[in-house]
Amino acid sequence: MRMLRGPWTEYWTGQQLPAAEAVNEKNFKLLFDFSHAYLSSVKGAGQTGEKEILPGGVIEYIHKMGKHIGYVHAVDTDGELSREDSAHTSTHLPLGEGILDLDAIIDALWPYAGSLPYWSLDFYACRNAEHTGIKSLNILRD
Repeated sequence: MRMLRGPWTEYWTGQQLPAAEAVNEKNFKLLFDFSHAYLSSVKGAGQTGEKEILPGGVIEYIHKMGKHIGYVHAVDTDGELSREDSAHTSTHLPLGEGILDLDAIIDALWPYAGSLPYWSLDFYACRNAEHTGIKSLNILRD
């Protein structure tokens, strides 16, 4: 099986769904990252020209991509690209320390990804991973 990969900021929401459906393989699934979905669907981060913004933001993105979601990165964000390095990724914050409406995201995501064997807590560039992990895990459990 060939792995498809590319910088997330180069792919607009409208390009992701046709690409996922074109693969047409039952084992092909997308990774849903809370912060990347926000920056892609709400801010149009990394997009050139006219930005493709979804009126329903992350929730609309979830419903469009839901049947293709097979992996989850739970992470909060301040809604900006990271200033810490040249990775051109979203700022990663512990759950509850950013601007995302976590309850709404989790409620929308649950019908599509609630039965997955696990969700990953994303600690990229987060300080104090043990404290961050415990806090984030408790938010997901609530």
